[in-house]
Amino acid sequence: MRKLVLLGVAITLIVLMFGQRVVTPAGERFAPDPRGDLSDTGGGDVDGDLPVHEGSLHAGESNLVRSHPVSRASKAEGHAYEEAVDSFEDSYRDTIYETNFLVHALVMESRGDGRLTEGETKDLYAHLSDMEAAYESEVVKGYPEGYEDCGQNLRVAAVSLDLAADSIRRFNGTNDADYLKDYQALIGMYLQAVSDAESCVSDHLYPAYP
Repeated sequence: MRKLVLLGVAITLIVLMFGQRVVTPAGERFAPDPRGDLSDTGGGDVDGDLPVHEGSLHAGESNLVRSHPVSRASKAEGHAYEEAVDSFEDSYRDTIYETNFLVHALVMESRGDGRLTEGETKDLYAHLSDMEAAYESEVVKGYPEGYEDCGQNLRVAAVSLDLAADSIRRFNGTNDADYLKDYQALIGMYLQAVSDAESCVSDHLYPAYP
């Protein structure tokens, strides 16, 4: 049985505040769904497109005044960090796209419509392992001095990927469509957090004042 939504939301707030992995005393990781129902599951059916990052969620922010404190790291360090964050986003954008395709095939298989090949199954679990490894990425584990807020956003993104992958593993073991909704919500959280991280780095490198 899935955990209570209220408890899941409370743990999500802890993630956002402290950027830590979320593990219960029993070793179970929560996959909260802060956006509510994303689709009509009706006995396990999940329809509609899974979220894929198609660009910055803050594309319209260019005209806004940014007010982050001046960073203490050198410009060279900041630019290197910017490239690392962008590379992280690019890599997992591709991973999510490919995972979504295979998750759709997994859903069809759970309905008795088709079956994943051995190769597709291996690819799916390889992508899930990549998502679970996001938290161990060098760009997540370290950041230049003064970029702590950006690092926290990236940790939230990595935790979201980890839990999203766990949700698919749980769905495959139970055919419980609620785990698909968890996956969709967590991918949405990842997209927001990684976009926030990119905007944060940009704010530090190119501050604008009134």
